[in-house]
Amino acid sequence: MKLSSGQLLKKPFIIKIIILSVVVFISLLYFSRYILTETGKKTRATGESVDVTFNPVSLTGAATATLSPLKIMAQPGSNLSVQGYEMLVAFDKTKLEVEAITYPSACPLVEGYSSTAVQANTAGTIRIACANISTAGFVLSASAASEIAQITFKSKLEASSNITIAANTIGFSMITASGALNTIGAKLNNTVTATAATGNSNLTTPTPTGGSTENISLNLKLKFQGITKKPNIDTMSVKVKLGGLFPTTDYQTATFTSDDKGVWSGTVSFDAVSGPPAYNVYVKGPKHLQKKICNSVPTESAAGAGTYRCTNGNITLVAGSNNLDFSGITLLVGDLPDQDGATNSYDISLVRNNLNKTDAETLRLADLNLDGKVDTQDYSLVIAALSVRSDEE
Repeated sequence: MKLSSGQLLKKPFIIKIIILSVVVFISLLYFSRYILTETGKKTRATGESVDVTFNPVSLTGAATATLSPLKIMAQPGSNLSVQGYEMLVAFDKTKLEVEAITYPSACPLVEGYSSTAVQANTAGTIRIACANISTAGFVLSASAASEIAQITFKSKLEASSNITIAANTIGFSMITASGALNTIGAKLNNTVTATAATGNSNLTTPTPTGGSTENISLNLKLKFQGITKKPNIDTMSVKVKLGGLFPTTDYQTATFTSDDKGVWSGTVSFDAVSGPPAYNVYVKGPKHLQKKICNSVPTESAAGAGTYRCTNGNITLVAGSNNLDFSGITLLVGDLPDQDGATNSYDISLVRNNLNKTDAETLRLADLNLDGKVDTQDYSLVIAALSVRSDEE
């Protein structure tokens, strides 16, 4: 078919439009993954910081009513062009529910990654995340705080609760001329207390951690690599600490006892903030690599022992007793006394150089499966731990 001169002129223009559309689509995918996940090349920007605040600092309203919108504001030390940001907002889903989450037009949410209201109300956390696909990004002004998100909550009952963001979940990102992804330092300057009552009431000053501390006990069940039945020595000291959206606690050490199937039980207590599903639990045995656990009843894939991995805490802790069954995953051996947080040549040599020994001191250091001797089974276990190499944080 012969094309007219007008059609010939239009054809290159149409092709350009198609190519431009494809480039924009790919760019959106690129920024939503590159900026807001761990896949890109990341460096920490120096000389930059962003202050993040809530506005207002308190919310009041009648029980079962919609509360005033809560704005998240950001203000850098100097004008800053960014391509995206991310943070986790924690709230008590037994007392509050999210009605709406909105973003500024300069930085729309990332579909499939940013939390919807339904997802937030299920988890008790809101993943605030946006991406701007333009090369220049958008400007955060140093002269006045910019609104970067707005959340509308509804009270579910007559109660007071806190809304928090952990500083280690906040990140602002910018692309350098070399293509590297810089992460801008940020800090949260306040938390919010939401009070719903029959009539409005004055609010107490929020604490830096987002709530008052309480005694929280964890009744844990653990499974250690290489131990499939009750061993010769059926007690061991295990270190445990809490992390996640709330500040990380110090280690607490407790004695754990094995049952006939090699499942170890023990109780450890903390003075911490009870709250929504936002906690990680870190467990470290006396000859083991530290494991980060994000679920109350974690499980492993069929790929094998030690394959469980997680990122964001999803454990709810209440004041008093909490039962957490971690026996569905395996805690790997490998970091032998004196522990340094890694499996390395020292640990491997310690086992290899003590093969076939049974004296008490050698067993304390290198009997990994607690069968009363140091042998090739122990050596195989420490070699297997090289797939992880270091403590999980």
